[in-house]
Amino acid sequence: MEKASYEISSPKDHNELNTCICYLPGNKSFCYRGHSKSTNHNGIAFIIDEDHNIQIIPSKLSTFGYCATYYNNFVYMFGESSLYRYNLINTNWKNLGNICTLVNRFFNSF
Repeated sequence: MEKASYEISSPKDHNELNTCICYLPGNKSFCYRGHSKSTNHNGIAFIIDEDHNIQIIPSKLSTFGYCATYYNNFVYMFGESSLYRYNLINTNWKNLGNICTLVNRFFNSF
């Protein structure tokens, strides 16, 4: 099966908005275009499939510089000191807290 390619436009100032992508089951991709500090513009998230169908995901994430990963029907977004989880089944976001606090709890549990 040949992989489809997508062109996602980005602003001229790449320091303002960041894009992260992770692959989902069923030949889909989760994409998040980041936040602009200078315009206070919240990011946009969407899922795109191999037929170029796009599902917009409402997002009020206000930080930038994310990376994303898929695990067990969730997309986890890591950025700055925040960790968010998007539930692909229930289609909702959850703020999981401050990454530093979560990491400290993990290491202090041993």
